[in-house]
Amino acid sequence: MSVKKNGLVILPFAALLILAVSQSLATTVASMPWLPYVGYVLAAACLGGWFYGDREFFKHFFSRKGFRYGASSGLLVVMVITALVGFAYLTSRDTFNKKWDVTKNQVSSLAPASVEVAEKLKDKDIEVQAQGFFSNPEELANFKRLVGLYVLEGAPITVDYVDPGQNPEQVIAAEIKAENTVIFEVGERTSRITTFTEEDITNVLLNLMKEGSKKVYFTKGHGEGGLSSQERSGFAMVGDFLGDQKIQAQEVSLIEAGALPEDADLVVIAGAQYDFQPGEITLLEDYLKAGGSLLVAVGAVVDLPQLHALTEKYGVLIEDDALFLDPRDIRARMYGQQFAFVTDFDDMHGITKKFSSSSRAGVQMLWPATRSISLLKDKEGEEKKADSGYSTQMIIKTAPNVVRVAGIKSPKDLENVGQDRLSMGGPYGVMAVSVLDAVEPAGTAETDEGVDQEEESKLGDEPVRGGTLAVLGSAAVMSNLGIRMAPVHAEFAGSLVSYLVRDDNFVSIAVKKFDSGHLDLSSNKSQYLRRFLLWIYPALFFGVSLLYWLLRRRKTA
Repeated sequence: MSVKKNGLVILPFAALLILAVSQSLATTVASMPWLPYVGYVLAAACLGGWFYGDREFFKHFFSRKGFRYGASSGLLVVMVITALVGFAYLTSRDTFNKKWDVTKNQVSSLAPASVEVAEKLKDKDIEVQAQGFFSNPEELANFKRLVGLYVLEGAPITVDYVDPGQNPEQVIAAEIKAENTVIFEVGERTSRITTFTEEDITNVLLNLMKEGSKKVYFTKGHGEGGLSSQERSGFAMVGDFLGDQKIQAQEVSLIEAGALPEDADLVVIAGAQYDFQPGEITLLEDYLKAGGSLLVAVGAVVDLPQLHALTEKYGVLIEDDALFLDPRDIRARMYGQQFAFVTDFDDMHGITKKFSSSSRAGVQMLWPATRSISLLKDKEGEEKKADSGYSTQMIIKTAPNVVRVAGIKSPKDLENVGQDRLSMGGPYGVMAVSVLDAVEPAGTAETDEGVDQEEESKLGDEPVRGGTLAVLGSAAVMSNLGIRMAPVHAEFAGSLVSYLVRDDNFVSIAVKKFDSGHLDLSSNKSQYLRRFLLWIYPALFFGVSLLYWLLRRRKTA
């Protein structure tokens, strides 16, 4: 009978320790990628030496009757392990690449629209270069997680991350105004984002790929800020931002032109100081009836009865008031009272969902010169549908700590404000959207004679969105003043305009709530776990085994 050589039992534990040490060193010494392979060779040599040196014992062990009975079970385990390894290898190959997202909110996979964009980038061999400027670690981790999903789908995206604190010269050169900004570049075309959702990234990639552009016309002749003006009340910055999104912005005088341009995808009335004439109102109504989109962005302390009557006809009331920060709020001393904190964004609407609490843990915007917006109500105080057939929806409200001063039509009305005109404890509505109920597209009701089936299919079967009216209680949020205060205002203006121009390249993707459940190796807890698995556990295992061997050796001596 062969006797096991107890001294050789130390070799398998030595192999385990060598593997653990080599793997740990490989993660800390990136300049030595060959180190793990040396560990594999040494560990294999230890195991080989163990089998060879104690071969008589193994020969006796494998010839025992008990082993033969257990061999079938062992063989089954080996077969299962082999099958799993083979399956893992096959699924890692491109031709067998299949993934299942089993996370609760499907946060580990992209929406079909995003996958399509990634595939287009890959098929057209469009290289996307990006620079990420992050000072917030959570925003950085969220962006890396999202962009990694596009890369997994084959999108050729390369991101260079810049630490603003350590590289201020790059921040200045890139004209970074928000603490977390990513600049995407394809050739000579660039676009930047300061909010990071799947919808943001997909749309910025679409903007960089798309051809052609949409047309937006800003009205002039009523005291509006100039589209090319660099003054506080001007809109040059939002015009430049829209240009980056392939949306052309121009000015138009309704009185001089006598009509709206036929290529107008959106008409914007931003910060008018004087009222519109009845003829101009008629042009705007006809434009809405024809399915156009109109954005009315007003400011406080101006009286525009004709324009107000137009929005009321479509179910949206522009109140004669002004909204301010509560004077008891310390932030009122920092910013001044003539601002309103806006925090309540509809998390389902295409314009606002990426600013809602469900996507960014609550965005706070500081809107200057804001007045409240309300919806049409019946005698019982219930919201009702406008006679025009338009359905209205309030999508943005202020924070609760906002003061409302009623009866404001001019700056003089702000003098000697008494308690009887003061209302506290919002929130107050500051933006509403009114949309004509969807209508059936031509060709889906009764097909005209002579229209073949193929032509009928081209007409589509999706309802056509009717005219759209958006009313914004602060034109200043889109102005140079607003965007200089907070670059997120430019993101908001871009989201608003993209929705209203019905950009074919703009996709709407539901926000996914990401609950972090991964192992963060930068945390102290994770570092302790890593050290235990790679160092302490193998050393403890080795030490206990060595002690056991010494005790057995003393007994047999």
